[in-house]
Amino acid sequence: MKLEDESLECNRQVLRRHCKDLHDTSEGIWFGSSRFSNLTGYLFFLRVLQNAHVQYGLPAAQVIGEKSHIEVERRRLKALERDLHSKTKPAVEKVDISADFAWGIGYVLNGSALGASTLLKSHAISRSWPRRYLKDGYTFAREGDLARFFRKLNDQRLDIQEAVDGAEATFELFVSHQPERALA
Repeated sequence: MKLEDESLECNRQVLRRHCKDLHDTSEGIWFGSSRFSNLTGYLFFLRVLQNAHVQYGLPAAQVIGEKSHIEVERRRLKALERDLHSKTKPAVEKVDISADFAWGIGYVLNGSALGASTLLKSHAISRSWPRRYLKDGYTFAREGDLARFFRKLNDQRLDIQEAVDGAEATFELFVSHQPERALA
């Protein structure tokens, strides 16, 4: 598939444009209609995030190969383990992905730090609920790590279709795990 002329856009802008529909669908599923009105739905959300970071985030960081990316993913997984009071992680399947696909995954999972900031500021979750993962995302965004990640993303010479495929696969993971399953 030939992507439209992206010569004037940075990688982040191209990914945002191509993933807009999936991003909006994911947000609508997870954040529409007060999805976090109970702890059960919120914990299901954290389990889906844990799965995303185990299945995609850590392998993508390892493919990218930068120590800082790997450390961020490990820190996020540790925060999720503590929030979920569990050392049980989702089973990891061996994934064979390209660096370009990995950058697309990173775009979604690192960009979710903005969502964590929004959740914390909006008071959409109870103060008594676990917040380590959200606080980590908030700190990642606030202290400039997110901006540094996006600069590195934009500096890459990507096969943009591969990066879009990685981002879409990550969004599809969130879309495929409907919160209604946890609330049923």
